[in-house]
Amino acid sequence: MNTKVLTILLFATSMVATCMHARVSMVQNKKATLGDIFEITLEATPGTGYTWYYLMPGSGAPVEFVSMSSDSTAKRMGAPAKQTWKFMPRQEGTWLITFANKGPGVKESVEKLMYFEVEVAAKTEKTESAAKK
Repeated sequence: MNTKVLTILLFATSMVATCMHARVSMVQNKKATLGDIFEITLEATPGTGYTWYYLMPGSGAPVEFVSMSSDSTAKRMGAPAKQTWKFMPRQEGTWLITFANKGPGVKESVEKLMYFEVEVAAKTEKTESAAKK
């Protein structure tokens, strides 16, 4: 994804978030290899009803959602927990993954948005031999 398109997408999403009174987090960079599953872990407070949701781009996405697991071993209300999302890159390039932190109740209520710019590179002999170790 070129920088101009990414800037426009971030601006448009930020404007929507502002209208929804959501806090916008900066873009975090992540590197991945084509065909290898990678993870994104976010801290959540599921005991309060707030949790992270992956905003799926639809079918045919260049980075495919695989699974989500939650570390819900918190012993007290509102204690932090971790949500781990797994993705499989299907196409080389730079792609934006967006998460929304939503609370209970109103569907449109978004507390925070988190962006990950994922740079997907082709597999090389070096990355394949490192994966085997």
